[in-house]
Amino acid sequence: IPPALTATNGGLPIGGDHGAYNGLPAIITRLQQVAPDDAILYHQRLGWHYQFYLFDEVAAGTYDLRWYPTATYLAANAAQSPNRPQFLALPDWLPQPDLPLHLATRRLFLQQIAHSDHMTLYRIDNQPQAGCVWCRCQGRSPWPLWPDLDRPGESARP
Repeated sequence: IPPALTATNGGLPIGGDHGAYNGLPAIITRLQQVAPDDAILYHQRLGWHYQFYLFDEVAAGTYDLRWYPTATYLAANAAQSPNRPQFLALPDWLPQPDLPLHLATRRLFLQQIAHSDHMTLYRIDNQPQAGCVWCRCQGRSPWPLWPDLDRPGESARP
């Protein structure tokens, strides 16, 4: 009888809501504030919830929902769209300890945007890269320039 009385007062995790999704509405609200149009939202276990909370945005194409099975797949997929804003909401009960490593191998990293109860919202960003001294994008080449080689109508002299 004591466990039954405890369960009737909500003391045992019986039923559909165990508090595991607490904080998701706040995370979704924050996502709507910071995510621009054409944002990618990765999910693994929250797809049904996104379809509910973001029904209008998903239907209008504002958010591109992408399911990922593993951290390796997520990192590979995120690297293919480096110029689009990408977000990931992770519940505390679904840790992804190897995700930062897989993202780092693709020169990406997680930046925490918000945390509420059991949910954390991250933005997937490109790692800042230092300018190179040897590449042509710096405007000055470290190699000597040969002005006679690029004249039209003349052959190059050895």
